[in-house]
Amino acid sequence: MADLLITPISPVIGAEIHGVDLASGVDDATFEAIHRAFLDHGVLFFRGQEELSADAQVEFAGRLGELHIHPAAPSQHENPAVFVIRTHRRSPISNGNGWHTDVSCDEEPPLATML
Repeated sequence: MADLLITPISPVIGAEIHGVDLASGVDDATFEAIHRAFLDHGVLFFRGQEELSADAQVEFAGRLGELHIHPAAPSQHENPAVFVIRTHRRSPISNGNGWHTDVSCDEEPPLATML
């Protein structure tokens, strides 16, 4: 298991996770500790990570449960559970620019999202 450091960022919600390299994969014991932190804190931040490929994100997220496929978003990746967001400095619209939740009206909305 990685030497995780879990630091709450507020008394109510959120924690930073240090000491794990998500791009290299996560062993079962480390994943269980991360999952427990998610259940305890609701929002997790993994700062200073190397770029995580879409496949690595899918592998990690899939350990939390079945992946959700957005019903209205066009798939731009070979895995339809990956929702590609493209933006640049002069983009008139930036998906995800303000906090929101998609598909919260679903009978069983997704457990989490990963950016």
